[in-house]
Amino acid sequence: MPLSDMLEEKAKKFAEKAHNGQTRWDGVTPYFNHLQDVNKLLKSFKFTMNNDLILTVGWLHDIIEDTDITIDEITKIFGEDVAYLVNEMTHKEDQSDEEYIRYVTNMTSDCMLVKMADILTNIGDTTSKKSNHFVAKRLTALVAITAILAQRGVLKLEY
Repeated sequence: MPLSDMLEEKAKKFAEKAHNGQTRWDGVTPYFNHLQDVNKLLKSFKFTMNNDLILTVGWLHDIIEDTDITIDEITKIFGEDVAYLVNEMTHKEDQSDEEYIRYVTNMTSDCMLVKMADILTNIGDTTSKKSNHFVAKRLTALVAITAILAQRGVLKLEY
């Protein structure tokens, strides 16, 4: 198994353990299912970035805000590159709509790809009903991210 695959597998196992016992909005579906969905979607994207790093961050993108794991622990276990991106993915829940859009549109391309998969899986998650505001805010961010990634040449839009 190549070293890069080992890092992703290590992140998958680490995230599964860290999120153990957590559920999605319905209180039944294991939270880990969301991480699986994010990474499945990331693997389907056609992008020109470091796939292994992005997939590793895909497993860890919510770990700081949803568990007791610290960024220092992520740095020690996965290295500075992964920790930097995981930290970038961590946001405050009480952000205004404008702050949220500014936050996602100022991300690195690596994090934008993870955020794109995160938004798509959250919107598509049928375990709970989402408010119109929840969906509209994330769709606005998704449109902005898609435009930025296309402009940067990271994401090829195929019709």
